[in-house]
Amino acid sequence: MTFETVVFRYAAITCVTLCTPLNLFTMYVIIAKSPKNLKLYKYVLLNISFWVFVYDVTVGVMLLPMTTPTKPIALYFTGIASFFGPVGGALCAALAVLCISECLAAVLLGFCYRYLALNDDFRIRGWKPEPRHYHYGAAMMIVVPPGAMFAVAVYACSPRETFTKLILNASAEGTNILDSSLLIGPEKEGFVPGSVVLSMYIALWAICLAVCIIGIIGQLRIHRVSMSNFTYGLHIQLIKSLAVQTAAPLILFASPVCVVLVGTVFNLKFLNCIV
Repeated sequence: MTFETVVFRYAAITCVTLCTPLNLFTMYVIIAKSPKNLKLYKYVLLNISFWVFVYDVTVGVMLLPMTTPTKPIALYFTGIASFFGPVGGALCAALAVLCISECLAAVLLGFCYRYLALNDDFRIRGWKPEPRHYHYGAAMMIVVPPGAMFAVAVYACSPRETFTKLILNASAEGTNILDSSLLIGPEKEGFVPGSVVLSMYIALWAICLAVCIIGIIGQLRIHRVSMSNFTYGLHIQLIKSLAVQTAAPLILFASPVCVVLVGTVFNLKFLNCIV
């Protein structure tokens, strides 16, 4: 390993070591210390914290992805997943994708909950949903899109031998890393449907998020007169916390992924992407 790789590896391990007790403490506070007036909303917050915790463990312990010194750049795994073989490594990578998708779904669910909590007379073309309909909708939101992302991630994963040959053919020099470490990458046949599903998911997520934010702002303006300063301040704090939780996946996941997808489709060489 190069010096930069060693530094990155131990930095990732340090981050996971520090974040794990904080995530566990956060989940404990949500479960044990949440005020009663939060009701079901604490489970929405718990859902977000849980998937963040699983993602940290998956990436920082199971995968520990590193970049190869080859051009185009590829990733190989140095964590526990390296002992599971290509199939186990691919499943761990797909699990990381599932965690990110669940985080996005959980954040959207939080905004939907805030909007519906403010709009107690929500109707769809005159029809008022019953509580069970909300439960079904929430279950579908946290199961169907992330499940589709997990399936696409597994389908789009190229076999180790195939991707290794692709790297070696594209690179002027071979490396021992490609021969000895777990290496996976995207497959041509799976890249297109994977990109379509991912793009559609992010687009729909962003649209639904915008609709919820507009609805929340509108409801706050309507109910501001009837709210006490404490209640209004509590709603503002919850919205701010959701805004922070929304900015993180947008900056760390959605934006980089969109850049990589566009760069790969248009063959932008500075990204060193190959499919």
